[in-house]
Amino acid sequence: LAHFTDDADTFLLGPVDDAVAESGAAVRAMVRAVFASPPPQVQFEVEARREGFGQAGDAAWTFHVVEVRALVGPGEEPRVTPYHATQIYRRTAEGWRVVHATWTIPVPNEEYRQMAIDQAVPEGDAIAGRDDPGCENVAATVTAFRDERIMPPLAVLDGSLGVGTAPGEVEPFTEEQYAGIVQAREANVVEMVPGPGGVRVQRVGGFCVTVANLVSDVHPPQGPAFRMPMRQTAVWDAASGRVVHTQWSTVLPSSE
Repeated sequence: LAHFTDDADTFLLGPVDDAVAESGAAVRAMVRAVFASPPPQVQFEVEARREGFGQAGDAAWTFHVVEVRALVGPGEEPRVTPYHATQIYRRTAEGWRVVHATWTIPVPNEEYRQMAIDQAVPEGDAIAGRDDPGCENVAATVTAFRDERIMPPLAVLDGSLGVGTAPGEVEPFTEEQYAGIVQAREANVVEMVPGPGGVRVQRVGGFCVTVANLVSDVHPPQGPAFRMPMRQTAVWDAASGRVVHTQWSTVLPSSE
């Protein structure tokens, strides 16, 4: 908890539908609730592997693949939960502090698809809209991507990282990959509909950080149509308006 700022713009997006917190106090309360004192026999081990990093002056971003192992008792297999974790840092007088965190649980594609077909994926609590100065073009791009049928042009910075909703989906993000998304939408295979809330656009140093609920109506060539809620966190270079990192996230029911 000491790594989070106390600032009013501190933000946390967690893996379940109601895990949305804004302000240092709200983030700390949510983290305390999630990691409340476990029974004495339960111990946790955490292993994190950094896959992405960028810095622009007094701001930086990281992406880690994290495994949390819960050791329940002697002779029992540990319960392993994977996480995808994007964090945005601001340099303060006390050192680097987290001002934004997206922590989500990746789910295999076929499993998540079946959950969506079974209508077991919630759309997620609303994300309050925000529009910080200096990120107007980025805000327009994300809003158009979420709400409009015509896909906006997208510029990707060399070395950009793309993270999908499934385990292992961590690779460079390119304009060619975005073109594939455009093609699927134009072919009416995927149709975006506005998710709950607005588009949150936060300026952190040289970066613009966006978060939104994105809901896709999927019309596969074979099989039933279904609605697939997701969330997207993206980091943009504020000066050029180019994407430097994207993380697509599942939305899991809060009962899990």
